[in-house]
Amino acid sequence: MDFKLLLQEFKVSEDLDVDKLSRLVSRELGIRLINSSTSMLTSGIIPGSFKDTKDRGNNHYILAIDFGGTTCKSAIISRHEFKIVDVHTFDVPFRVLDTFFFDTIIQSVCGWVYEYTGDRLFHFQVGITFSFPLNSRNEITTMGKGFTMTEEVCNISVQTLIQRSFCHVLARNKKYGFKVSLCGVINDSVAVFLTNKVIYGNNDTVMILGTGLNFCFTLPYEMIPKSKLPVNYRKGDWVLINSEAGFLGSGYLPLGRFDQHHTEKSAPYMPLEYLASGKWIPKSLENALCSSGKLPSKNIVFNGELICDILDAINRDLFGADFEMIQEITRLLIDRAAIYIYAVIKGIYRFRDGHDIEKPIVIGFTGSFLHYCKYYYKKLLEVSGGMVRYNFLPDSNLLGAAIHTVYYPQEYQT
Repeated sequence: MDFKLLLQEFKVSEDLDVDKLSRLVSRELGIRLINSSTSMLTSGIIPGSFKDTKDRGNNHYILAIDFGGTTCKSAIISRHEFKIVDVHTFDVPFRVLDTFFFDTIIQSVCGWVYEYTGDRLFHFQVGITFSFPLNSRNEITTMGKGFTMTEEVCNISVQTLIQRSFCHVLARNKKYGFKVSLCGVINDSVAVFLTNKVIYGNNDTVMILGTGLNFCFTLPYEMIPKSKLPVNYRKGDWVLINSEAGFLGSGYLPLGRFDQHHTEKSAPYMPLEYLASGKWIPKSLENALCSSGKLPSKNIVFNGELICDILDAINRDLFGADFEMIQEITRLLIDRAAIYIYAVIKGIYRFRDGHDIEKPIVIGFTGSFLHYCKYYYKKLLEVSGGMVRYNFLPDSNLLGAAIHTVYYPQEYQT
């Protein structure tokens, strides 16, 4: 296949109706809110206002841990100012979720904490963010990002799994003089929401666009089915929704032949994520180049960083004389993704408010792919015609875990 045909494969039709797509998104959100156990998940009550936190709790520091896809980050955070004191990153070499997975990560975290505390006595409240869907019992409902899970972690809350790992690690390492109290586990999109709301004072919708893709937003409790209502809700409360938006789009977001990434029987089907995330856009490009016989012989890893390099015209020699055409294909992939993201944002607002976006809004976001992909960011601004702006929230997963620990301090001693 020549390049001109590839360009046609990814070019968005001029007849594409974004308003129609947004209505289909709105409809699917409603169906998933009622019927789905893996998406449109309620994740707690949002108070009308957040009180001052300086006098809440005796511990001066919080240990926040972010279980992401390919990396795990942890930070020691001041509870009174929500300032990061120290941070640690651990590359996750495993793609199987089992007890060994949790033990290995917690061992790395504890070793780093000990480097900070030494022999000083510390008692950390621990806040956790987790990037995979969790049900109301904090059990993993499904996996993505190339991960699988074993039966030994099924039907067990992530809180319990992490607590057990802390017990094992601290029991084996008597020199660790610090203590921990686990204060709950939340989805990473919820953490981003809390950071957006508490620290930046922004609106009630946030986006994660990195390896994966997700949105988190609030709904009035009247819209929530009884089966999903959190405990202790009151009339007038707003309920935080973890949408798991990557699932959206079955039957109406057109996946091309190079976007067919659903190959594992156990993996969830995630059309929007295949079309717009930092994991799958590079794979679509790789599939297209492989089909056309234009795949470079060099050992190139197709990931979000490569997409950014192509769009920024870095390392042109990787593709030789084909670079400009490959760059154009990459632009089309991003153009398409930006339109679908905008349609989803419109769909969320239509679902919640009953009408389209009427005035400019700001979406808080995190995720390294969108943060570093300047062309993607530019296209998102362009397709909305100025109706949607985006505010990057640095370290929001870790800060959100700390905020959750302060405002929802359900402690589990270890």
